[in-house]
Amino acid sequence: MLEAVVDDDPARWRECRDCGLFQRLPEIPDGEAAICARCDAMLRRAASHSILFARINAVASAILLALALTLPLVALHVLGRSAQSTVFSGPHVLQEHGLTVLGLVVILTVVVVPSLKVLIELSVLFGMGAAHPPRWLAWLFGWLEPISPWAMMEVYLLGGVVAYTRLEALARVDVGLAAAALGGAMLTTVAIDATLDREAIWQALAGTPHPRGERDAAPAPAPGGGQLIGCHECRHVVHATEGERCPRCHHRLAVRRGSLGTVWALLVSAVLLYVPANVLPVMTIKRLGKGGPTTILNGVVELGQAHLWPLAILVLLASIIVPIFKLLSLAAMLVMTHRRSPAWLRGRTRLFRFVKFVGRWSMIDIFMLSVLVGVVRFGTIASVLPGMGAAAFCAVVLLTMAATEAFDPRFMWDRAGREEEVVETPEVVLAQA
Repeated sequence: MLEAVVDDDPARWRECRDCGLFQRLPEIPDGEAAICARCDAMLRRAASHSILFARINAVASAILLALALTLPLVALHVLGRSAQSTVFSGPHVLQEHGLTVLGLVVILTVVVVPSLKVLIELSVLFGMGAAHPPRWLAWLFGWLEPISPWAMMEVYLLGGVVAYTRLEALARVDVGLAAAALGGAMLTTVAIDATLDREAIWQALAGTPHPRGERDAAPAPAPGGGQLIGCHECRHVVHATEGERCPRCHHRLAVRRGSLGTVWALLVSAVLLYVPANVLPVMTIKRLGKGGPTTILNGVVELGQAHLWPLAILVLLASIIVPIFKLLSLAAMLVMTHRRSPAWLRGRTRLFRFVKFVGRWSMIDIFMLSVLVGVVRFGTIASVLPGMGAAAFCAVVLLTMAATEAFDPRFMWDRAGREEEVVETPEVVLAQA
């Protein structure tokens, strides 16, 4: 059955990255999307004007992000004294209190990775139009999706909103231009993610040589050579041997990513840290010498007592319910995969996608803390000090995200006896993009 696709145009074939089903894509009308016939995953979104739209938004993202990282974020006025902060102020204060790794995480997720993402988008979107695209362009574009979950500008903004409500209870607050610039940068990057037709870019970049100056990747083997593999980075389907480089994006080919043992190790580590993350204080808030340590649950109660119910519910969901939900969901998927259970395969695959989507939003409390410690620095008058609970909670969030990224959902279908399936005449569903 696998040999049936060798003589077909490989650009028309896709392996679903969620269930492993190989299927031939139909002609996709502009503005519509091809959906996997088995698990409803997105295979391709067609948009004829997405490249121009993405270029405009990428330029705007670069400008707005540069402004967000240089302008003041928030200013606080307490009893005739004032202080202002930038995005970098919080990580600096965290480092001063011995939480260097926590400060580094904030810098990476709010500054480094978003900047790298914008740089990749600019390089690819404008470089692809050259007569001879740079050698490294296709390889670079292959990194865009893997790093995207770790760019958390929108989560940082939401954490800033929660921090603003806390600051209002302390003194007069002025929101700086950096917040508006960060919001604009977030909107433009989300617009690119939501509308970009990545396959159009891959087709434009096809055939570029290997970025490291090594020999060019070999073309797809002749019929009967190797096995059918869908590249995880560019989704190109070829007959090849595992470990070879993809002829389109030059990344290593793998039939499946990661291992279940790695996912178990990350998950168990997150479970062990979950208790101290909720028992130890996340921060200590003092005003005029009064106040004390605050845990995550205390923060929810305080927001409720201030009648800020929407924010209280938001923090409860993001910081308490979602982490528990992720831990239980990943554990259930792992157990059912080891048991080779065929039950609820489609539902489990949808659950995996949902867990992957919501995981990063648990960082709200960490970013709220970063904003608070960066500006509330008035000694005995008013101060916010970080606690070890924040470091433990951040580790839980990052470990569960890493576990989700390391978990290949195709293992669920493989263990249930659904591996290496090919649909000769697939009923790929077309839906409005």
